[in-house]
Amino acid sequence: MTNFEYVVDANVIFSSLISGKAIYKKLFEHYKFCSVDTLFLELDKHKEIVLTKTKLDEAQKVAYSLELFKNIAFFPAIFLPKESIDKSKILCKTVDIDYFLYIALAITIDKPLATRDVKLYDGLRKQKFKNIVLLQDLLDTL
Repeated sequence: MTNFEYVVDANVIFSSLISGKAIYKKLFEHYKFCSVDTLFLELDKHKEIVLTKTKLDEAQKVAYSLELFKNIAFFPAIFLPKESIDKSKILCKTVDIDYFLYIALAITIDKPLATRDVKLYDGLRKQKFKNIVLLQDLLDTL
C-alpha cells in the first residue's frame, strides 16, 4: 500500500532528539518511516524534558532535528479510518492507550510500529498483534 517500512512513535523521536546519537540519524536515513502528525503535540507537551536532557548545543539541535525530520513522513490523524482506530483502541486499552494512533496508522498502512516500549511490545504481541518491532532490533541491523 505504501513505500514506508515502519511507523515510528514519539518515544523513539524523544530518544533520538535527547541523545543526538549518530546511530539514530543512520537509522532514519536507512529506513523509511512515517508517523501521525499528533507526534508534534506530544513533542510540545514534553518539550522541557527534551530540551533540558538533550546532549546537543543549540546549533547541533537545529541541524540534528532537520536531518531527523526530513526522513519521516507525517500522516494526519484525522484521516485514519474509524475501523483502524477502533481496533487499535481495543488492542491498546489494556496495555497503553496513549499509543492507539500509532497502532491505528500501523494497521492502516499494514506496516510495523517501531517502538522502544517493551511493555507495549509484549502486551500487543500477547494479543497476537504482530505489526510491532522493538527499536533495538532495527538498530542491530545497522
